[in-house]
Amino acid sequence: MFGFRLRFLSPPGSELETTELELTLPGAPDRLVLRQAPPRTNALPTDAVVFTVDGLGFAEPDEARQFGKALKWSLAIYSVRYRRGFDMGLDQITSALGSTVRERIRQDLGVDVRPIVHGLDVFDATIPMKRVECHARASVRRPIQDFPARLAAVFKNYELPPKLALAVELYNASSFEADSEVRFLSLVTVIEALASKHRHSDAVQKFLDSCVQLLDGLQLPPETDLDSLRSGLGNLRRESITRACLNLVAEAGADTELFRQAYKARSELLHNGVSTTYPELPRQPHRLDSVVQTVLLHQVGCVT
Repeated sequence: MFGFRLRFLSPPGSELETTELELTLPGAPDRLVLRQAPPRTNALPTDAVVFTVDGLGFAEPDEARQFGKALKWSLAIYSVRYRRGFDMGLDQITSALGSTVRERIRQDLGVDVRPIVHGLDVFDATIPMKRVECHARASVRRPIQDFPARLAAVFKNYELPPKLALAVELYNASSFEADSEVRFLSLVTVIEALASKHRHSDAVQKFLDSCVQLLDGLQLPPETDLDSLRSGLGNLRRESITRACLNLVAEAGADTELFRQAYKARSELLHNGVSTTYPELPRQPHRLDSVVQTVLLHQVGCVT
């Protein structure tokens, strides 16, 4: 017999009417239980709330995994529908005993000490099982050095255009993003917010004018969306957003090749959910941070 545990997080303040609820869902196993974990003794008001769903009674591990995945995505959609903000996890281990210690306990005591998985964990339910979760709080201190003098050096009555003011706010807000990929996307957005797409040359404009005239004279099927085609031709009158961003980075003297790779990764991430060309880059936002900072400070210098 096999089972699963689905562990997910909810923003602070979330709570069930009771700490344990039995769920009834199509194709559910013998018993499906939703539990809210009690807060830790050293919990902070800003800590996320931990929930788990346990299901037992599957004949095969694939059955447990299939139902668990269906439940995981159903909870994610529920979260969108009711604005709950659930973090469903990536099915990765967040706390575990060493493999040698775990195997020794299993041999000596006949108990499997399962790791804590943030997301879906499928297991053999015929083996007695315990879970041990370790918590630690870590922080990185960044002393604010020479604050009065450095503030005095940059102090002035700034009059920032709306686009630049928004970019400054987006950049500062990105430092609060805990997820690397979300922060990466936020940093790319800073450059997009600053970029201006310049019009192409008069020769290009004349060519596009002739294309529009040709389009208007064609006998196309009734279902053809002419407005969409005209709009597409209109977009060609200005440079692409990619080129506009690269020009902005080049003007600031920042790393254009790194930003080109970052923008490619950003496009793949948004359209496919993952970057296949540069898979590691979205998980390394600190590399892009220096580029965005350089561009932003250059832009501030340009208007002050």
